[in-house]
Amino acid sequence: MNIILRSFGVFKPFLKRLGLCGTTGWIVGSLVGILLALLDLVEGGMVISSEEAIYVSLILSIFSWIVIVFFLYVFGGYTLRSIALPTLINCLLTTFALVFIARSLDLFKYAPVLGLALGALIGFLLCQINFNFISNQEE
Repeated sequence: MNIILRSFGVFKPFLKRLGLCGTTGWIVGSLVGILLALLDLVEGGMVISSEEAIYVSLILSIFSWIVIVFFLYVFGGYTLRSIALPTLINCLLTTFALVFIARSLDLFKYAPVLGLALGALIGFLLCQINFNFISNQEE
C-alpha cells in the first residue's frame, strides 16, 4: 500500500484514511471517469441507451479490474487470491454507479471528478462493511 500512496503525493493523507478499498475505488473511479470523458469528447456529446450503458460498464469494469489487479499484484506485493474478488466487486460497483449516474444526469464531461468521489465513497463503504463483517465473526 505504501508504494501506491507514494505515487499520489498530495493526496496521501486522504488516501491513508480511505484504506486500500477506498484507494482502489478512487483509482478506478478516476480511470473510468477519464475514459468516459474522453469518449464524450470524441463522440461530441455521448448519448447511450440503457443496454449500451450495461455493455460500457462491463467493459470498463473488466479493464479497470485488470489494471488494479496488475498494480496491486506486481507493485503492491499482494497475492491474487487476496485481491481478485474484492477488487472485482469494487470495480463493478464503482463503474456501474459512475456510468449510470453520468448517463442519467448527462455528466460525462465531469465524469473524472464524479468518479473520484463515487470511487472513494464506494471503496470506503466496502472497507467498512468488510471490517464490520470480520469483527462480527471474531466475536
